[in-house]
Amino acid sequence: MYNRYLTQYLWQTTSDEPISSILANVARSTTRISSSQQIPEFEVKKDSNNAGKPAYFTNHQLPSAEAIITKVAGKSVELWLGGIEPQSIAAFNKNALFSILDDRGNNLGTVRLDSRNPNNGLIAQGTIVETSQPNAIKPGLILQEQARAIPNDLKLRIGLDESLGADKPTASQALSRLTRIEPIPLGQTEVQYILGRMTEVNYQELQQRKVADLPTVGSLGLYAPGLDLIPASFGAANENVTAAIERLKAKFRSLLAARLVKLTLNADSSKLKVSALMKILDSQSGQPIDVAASAFTVRGNTINSSQSPANIKPNTVEIEGGIPKLPLGTRVQFLVENKENTDLYVSLLVITPEGEMVVLFPNTWAATTDAALIKAGETRQIPETGKDPFRITVGKPFGTVEVLIIASATPLREALKKLQAIATSRGQRGGPLPLESDAAGVIDDLLGDFDRGTRGDRSLYASFDSTVRAVDTAKLAAMSIAFKAVEA
Repeated sequence: MYNRYLTQYLWQTTSDEPISSILANVARSTTRISSSQQIPEFEVKKDSNNAGKPAYFTNHQLPSAEAIITKVAGKSVELWLGGIEPQSIAAFNKNALFSILDDRGNNLGTVRLDSRNPNNGLIAQGTIVETSQPNAIKPGLILQEQARAIPNDLKLRIGLDESLGADKPTASQALSRLTRIEPIPLGQTEVQYILGRMTEVNYQELQQRKVADLPTVGSLGLYAPGLDLIPASFGAANENVTAAIERLKAKFRSLLAARLVKLTLNADSSKLKVSALMKILDSQSGQPIDVAASAFTVRGNTINSSQSPANIKPNTVEIEGGIPKLPLGTRVQFLVENKENTDLYVSLLVITPEGEMVVLFPNTWAATTDAALIKAGETRQIPETGKDPFRITVGKPFGTVEVLIIASATPLREALKKLQAIATSRGQRGGPLPLESDAAGVIDDLLGDFDRGTRGDRSLYASFDSTVRAVDTAKLAAMSIAFKAVEA
């Protein structure tokens, strides 16, 4: 997994970044997948200063890229998708679009992705749908994302652990009856989560790692692929597997929603000029103490590379695996800056260690779609100092929290309608909104808003069939800030 993230990062780098900074940034990605394993390390020759030199000891020359053309046969091309973020690869099947660039970054045309190799998902077949220089299209040309295509029927893959023993067939049947849930034997293909029992061996290993709030040996619940526990997913000891899956139905819906919205993450490829900061505030005065983390769109050129998370040297925040560790009770604030010359519609979503989703912004549920608007050139505080009646404070459960910052050039009408309906049904007029069992429906509406904006874009040289939700990189920026909630 680490090698895959390192390859992707090197394809996306836009500067002569030192290897020490590269490893810190890659660690941030691997930690999101496994909060306790695969922390990258490197060694350099003593007194060589090699840690401050760029990868391969060469200067960066080509633009960043998501893919490269490896073969050309008329209008048909073979692609290698080495620059695509591993968690986003499911959004690059049929209908995804790429711009063809020469080594100076000049646009030579458009490629539509037709299919990916089932045995090697990084190899794909595509068609040249538009070019002004057909004779210039050749192997070695790089590709940058124009639009991705998220399948309407995308499923959440649940691996069945050996600890289920004779209950594996029963678990497989019960999971198969759930909408958009696919049980998978471990070792066959990638899974998003693993269903298994807490064994004595696992319990002792987690104890040695000082993991808090361990479930009982014999209880059944969910693990991340790195075998980190999903909090609040384990039940009583020796629970019946059918009853456990029934208990986890709402959890599966939340985890599916989280997977869907993460497929929009495109900080490397978006062309919108947006950035975000997470600040630590004094718990009493509310005054900023430090910057814990930041996110920005690389191709939007919104902030200098010296301001990237890997290079921030906070005085008060401990960093582990590239991710800040925030003690319980820490008060935080998010700042989102719109550097476009047009207004943007913005949403902030928190994905908790339990896989639950909470909307931080917009947070005025009686307003129109303008509640999600950040005007051109504006920086919005969330919560806004002296105005919003709520605070954002780090709380339990312990583990990695992910905050998604989504900025769209097209209105988020249907998603906002759904959010307003949820808030109204609960009698809530403002403040953060937990989505609970409604998460999947909200994210489907959000993807629908993105899709309508993309299909109406006449600058794209292709159409999209009805089996996907299309997302245009010129109209959407989706970024992520992660932190660990730890004991005070």
